Amino acid sequence: MRKYLSKLLCIVLTFNLIASASILVSTAPAQGESLNITYEKFKNMLNGAADIAESMTSADRVFLYNLAKGYFEENAGIDFLIDVVKEGAFDSFEILNSNEDLTEYLTTYKSELIFALSFIRSIEEDEEESVRKAAFDKITEKKAYSPLNSSQLKALNDTYKLYFDENFRTTLKEVHEIDAPVLFNLISCLKGMFVVTDKSSDRDKIALKSINSGFEDRLEENLEKHFTSINGKSSAYGKEVLAAVVDILNGATDSQIGNFKTLFKVLNMYEKYSSSPTPSPSPSPSRDVRPARPPILVPSSEPVVVPPPAVDEQARAVVQNFSDFEPSRWSTPYVSALINRNIFRGYEDNNFRPQQGITREELAVVLVRALGLESRLENLEDPAFADMDDFGDWSKKAIALLTQMQILRGYEDGTFKPKNVISRQELAVILARALSKEAGDVSVDFADKGSIASWAENEIKKVYALGIIRGYEDKTFQPGSSVTREEVAAMLYNFMFTENLL
Repeated sequence: MRKYLSKLLCIVLTFNLIASASILVSTAPAQGESLNITYEKFKNMLNGAADIAESMTSADRVFLYNLAKGYFEENAGIDFLIDVVKEGAFDSFEILNSNEDLTEYLTTYKSELIFALSFIRSIEEDEEESVRKAAFDKITEKKAYSPLNSSQLKALNDTYKLYFDENFRTTLKEVHEIDAPVLFNLISCLKGMFVVTDKSSDRDKIALKSINSGFEDRLEENLEKHFTSINGKSSAYGKEVLAAVVDILNGATDSQIGNFKTLFKVLNMYEKYSSSPTPSPSPSPSRDVRPARPPILVPSSEPVVVPPPAVDEQARAVVQNFSDFEPSRWSTPYVSALINRNIFRGYEDNNFRPQQGITREELAVVLVRALGLESRLENLEDPAFADMDDFGDWSKKAIALLTQMQILRGYEDGTFKPKNVISRQELAVILARALSKEAGDVSVDFADKGSIASWAENEIKKVYALGIIRGYEDKTFQPGSSVTREEVAAMLYNFMFTENLL
């Protein structure tokens, strides 16, 4: 019976992740194995799942959906399903004895199901409520994903029709009141996990742009348990694996890929390729609410060296309060210094998540604290962006203030994209806007300077000259990489030192 649920879950979950993240598409069943998967195999997997679901009775479909929902809300439930699929313990469940097609399906797509489950397990759970549970709840309540304009709805329905035949769609709609906009809620749990863009060599295709570092770590941890590689990419490198998975969708036609991009964009998970992307600013306020400071010129041909905070027992004691933070980490003094100033905080699960990326809305809140502007939040109105439904109530005031000050800006389509993970070059630009000091002329000679976007070059040079952001030991800057929470702590400390805010 549990195995049966795994099947149904594949049906529903699969569709959603196909539109937003070809996530359910690849993996290997046993440790040490590798898997190669094609776009056609992915389509066959979806079609087979739909055929079996359509052959079930209405009561069986409802029962199995509710069963799946319960398992998917917690990691322990997903772990159980992985074990069942991996061991092929189908004889243990009476319902499978009467459905040979289902047993054959589970055996045929054993590898893909294990990957799908491992991938879903990598999606972060909110400290208060599982994002997976929230997605399933909306399906149960028959809520259509909103907002969807006419062109987005068309892209969604065209994608739905591409992978599921008319009989199956009719059954879900007429018997269960479920259609594509309702199913699309499942993709919402992927927000903030990664972003895709156009392939630089062929703009009609899709490529991975960035990945949340925390999601990448969890993906590596979960996938390495079962296989060595996917489509030739080592499971030890989550970003490469995800890039390979995303590339599978490029087996579709260009018009179909265009629909994928539209759906990714609905979730703020797609950004059009540009050699010099320039977000447009939000409306300017009548005055800058930041305290005025006279510019200070720092005449230097070499980058400023900001002295690090002390690494002492007090600093180690602070980080020891987090279950996932070793006091020996390089970032201990920086994290400790900002924790003591209540600028950074941990999570309710007693973790700090040092290697997790930071989103635009999280950075807004932290930066307001670093600038000492919390007293200015009380009477602010909420910001006016097209994607306000994606904002956390806890971040709206901070975003409103920093967009007024032009430190943060919205995008040309009227959105803010609060769940997007900040890259290193984006953080450099944001911190440069917040600076009152001017930098001297220094030479910036990173090994990968050709990868730095033109819109970020001057700002990176400025924060580098002031000692706020440095490169890596291999002489790279890695401008497009997600910046981690511990890296943000170090950069904010250097920023506050520079601005005399410590």
